[in-house]
Amino acid sequence: MKEARFNFNVLIEEEGGVHIANCIEMGLVAVHQDPDQLVQIMSKLIIRQLQFALENGNPSDIFHSAPPDVWKRFSDAVSEREQPPTRLEKPVRVGGWPMITFNQLSYATCA
Repeated sequence: MKEARFNFNVLIEEEGGVHIANCIEMGLVAVHQDPDQLVQIMSKLIIRQLQFALENGNPSDIFHSAPPDVWKRFSDAVSEREQPPTRLEKPVRVGGWPMITFNQLSYATCA
């Protein structure tokens, strides 16, 4: 029985009234005015990229690192954060894989 667990970190920033989410391991970016909607959008993007890569037998397509400056802002946000990060756990079914779970960690920062 195949089972996989993925952990992805998402940096959420606000700039000019717009929220920007970067999944730092996958290089995905989403933009929305409502941060709650943004988390849902990013979750769907992560799931779709996982599904596409695994259903096509191409797990190397999962990871595409964000640029170094995004990693730096993420690291700064983690060190400045007083509360634990928001955790979202989503079970996902993909092709021949019975269960894939990803933990998404969100860090909100000010631009």
